[in-house]
Amino acid sequence: MHSLNRNRMQRRAAATPADPHLVYAVVALLLVFGILQVDIHRDALLKLGVMIGHEQMDPRFLAP
Repeated sequence: MHSLNRNRMQRRAAATPADPHLVYAVVALLLVFGILQVDIHRDALLKLGVMIGHEQMDPRFLAP
């Protein structure tokens, strides 16, 4: 009897759709994480040839 209730609850949980706000938050966090990873590993990606071009940053935007 206990396993029957558990199976019923699992089917009900699998049938409920994800909250759109949660999906939006996950996609936004993954996008930020991806941008940060590319920024952190920029030199390695340039050596591998994954990134094309090496733009120099304008000195006005660099910290003193």
